[in-house]
Amino acid sequence: MAARFVYENYASLEEDTAKGYGKHIRAMLSMMDCDKTAQPAIANSIRTDFSTSMREPSYASQTTLDKAEAYYNLVSNKVSGEYTQACKAL
Repeated sequence: MAARFVYENYASLEEDTAKGYGKHIRAMLSMMDCDKTAQPAIANSIRTDFSTSMREPSYASQTTLDKAEAYYNLVSNKVSGEYTQACKAL
């Protein structure tokens, strides 16, 4: 469900991530059953890593599907690794 949400809302998630937080990130992290108090820290961590991936030369030529998949994998790695105690869905 979260992977589909990322694909369908990728442009909004990209914008929210660039801003630092937003309703689409909140919705995605809620789908992953992440504690509301931890969500800002998770979003900040995602933003840091996402910023790095956007600077890759190949980023601009990727399809939306490829970008959404990479974004979902980044988020999934965060919530199942570094933030495993704060997120219960994965």
